[in-house]
Amino acid sequence: MTPLFFFFGNFGKEHTQYPSDYTQNIFKEFISESNNKVQIIVHRSDNLLYYGYVRKIDKTNTFGIGVAIDKVFTDTSRLFDFFDDIYSQFALSGIIIAISTNGKTIIKTDNIQDEKNAIEQSKIKLEKEILDIDTEELPPLKLSVSKDIHIKTSLSSPQEEIIQLLKTYSNIYIGKKNSDIRRIDDVKNTIKKQNEKIQSLSTELDKEKKRNKNFKTVFILSCIIVFCIFFLINLFNKQNYQELKIGELYDTIKMQDEEIDSQIRINKTIEKSLQNIKYYTYTVGPSVNEHDSYDNSYILWLESELDIKLLSFDVKADKSGDICIALFDSTDNKIATFTQYIYGKTTCKIDCNCTIRRGLYYLKIINNDNDNIINLLYHSTSQRDYENYKIGPLKIKGTCSYQNRNNANQRFSNGYYQYFYNIQYKIL
Repeated sequence: MTPLFFFFGNFGKEHTQYPSDYTQNIFKEFISESNNKVQIIVHRSDNLLYYGYVRKIDKTNTFGIGVAIDKVFTDTSRLFDFFDDIYSQFALSGIIIAISTNGKTIIKTDNIQDEKNAIEQSKIKLEKEILDIDTEELPPLKLSVSKDIHIKTSLSSPQEEIIQLLKTYSNIYIGKKNSDIRRIDDVKNTIKKQNEKIQSLSTELDKEKKRNKNFKTVFILSCIIVFCIFFLINLFNKQNYQELKIGELYDTIKMQDEEIDSQIRINKTIEKSLQNIKYYTYTVGPSVNEHDSYDNSYILWLESELDIKLLSFDVKADKSGDICIALFDSTDNKIATFTQYIYGKTTCKIDCNCTIRRGLYYLKIINNDNDNIINLLYHSTSQRDYENYKIGPLKIKGTCSYQNRNNANQRFSNGYYQYFYNIQYKIL
């Protein structure tokens, strides 16, 4: 038979799967019984083997790929490689999972079916690769062997031994000691180094700017001293003393000028280094999901630790029409407005191209047309989710109703995520 493929996960407290059918109980059990960072669990039911690749993302989130087939794969190592490759593609493309700006793997959707188009494309690739693995016939079940026996083995065990276990028992757990995926580790290490470089250069730049300010102050004081000494020299008419001290003072001023020039050159070098990282586009916040409803009365708080350019964000409205969204600072000064026609029940990108300085801001829906009030999609969330959005130059602090924006105890609530998804920006 042609293999059947399933993509599943446990994101937070909810099991999600595509396609969703009778196999849900099988893959739910795979997740609950998985004790390794990554492993393949195999369950036999009648004449089918269900292979489940289960990878733990963190304590509460798990991602999995399932295959149902009426034969036994003879190379479990290649199965791991294929599954790891699909997982890497999703993570690096931001499909279902993603690598955040702080180098951690995060969940991009609560419902795996939101990405069914991408999953279908991955199934085509996976089917082609898996059909290239040799298989052996699945023998009839041995009535003398209990279906409740669970056998644990390792990928490092001989393949002949693994094959024999798969033919004999109904529940096999195949562990893998090295759970790392090089492609993902390389990206995470690059992001980590880049963030360290950004932090180091930003700190150094602040220090150098302070030093420059001090040097300029010294230079001004030097000029005042020169003036005073001139006055005293003229007052007492001491020509020899005048010539000697003025020469020394000129030398002092010259040294101060050289030190200021040196610091300015250092500043330019640091700023040039910072320019090299400004072409990166960063994303904060989740992808659009369908879990809850629509409204327009809340605001989303953002905090920027660097000067950035806000590029865009995604929204999903309950109906089509013109919508106006405004960006305010924490004292209710309007920074920018973004007006755009959007289509109902469709994810739409709102273009911003707005510069944000360091500080605290909030985004708010402004309906100018009272005859066509547009609501945007929101969803329930938790403190755990918000931890993923609080690391990086632009942080999502929380949400609250517009009326509670000045209430320090309620302005950064984490009970819901409001309206504005996949917020993209660049560092200036």
